[in-house]
Amino acid sequence: MRHRKHSHVLGVKTAHRRSLVANLASALFTNARITTTLSRAKAIRPFAEQIITYAKKAEHPPTSR
Repeated sequence: MRHRKHSHVLGVKTAHRRSLVANLASALFTNARITTTLSRAKAIRPFAEQIITYAKKAEHPPTSR
């Protein structure tokens, strides 16, 4: 089954798409705001949210007893 397997293609090849998403995310975190198309913004959102979640977890490491 293909449930929940959607990925944003953006009309470019895989290597270009990965670079595009990485560069947009980097610009988003550097500048706090970017101007882009709606489809690119939707493509970057899951990637950016994963990075934010990872950073939040790394910020407060669990205490060992």
